[in-house]
Amino acid sequence: MPKRFLFFCTVLLIFQCSYGQIEAEGVCVYTVIEDMPLFQHAKDQNESSELFSAYINERIKEDQPKEKGTVYLTFIVDEYGKADEVKVYREAQEVLEKLAVKYILETPKWKAGEVIGRKVKVEFKIPIKFEEEPSNNIKL
Repeated sequence: MPKRFLFFCTVLLIFQCSYGQIEAEGVCVYTVIEDMPLFQHAKDQNESSELFSAYINERIKEDQPKEKGTVYLTFIVDEYGKADEVKVYREAQEVLEKLAVKYILETPKWKAGEVIGRKVKVEFKIPIKFEEEPSNNIKL
């Protein structure tokens, strides 16, 4: 019995990050959790997606970039509700990449995601489309 217990503890230590998590610099970053981060004062994930899409579309309308295309990026909402660590994972026009990163970094504070009552970092992977009439419908 003690050998099984030691084996189990060893496996837990080796695999600290499990399904729905990635490890970045020794810290678990979740990709899917029950209480995902919510944008602004959203009450649920659907409202959060709608508010976030509206925010992105409004920013694109304000800047009116001449270039068109889609920027694919990842970002993390940390345990304090700050959007950070934005990375473009599929190259696009540099001006669009810079705008997309700026939009994410300037988002208002989010409600942080939680796992078992503990606030955690959560990664999102999204496309931002720059079109004549912004029509982003981003699913968070």
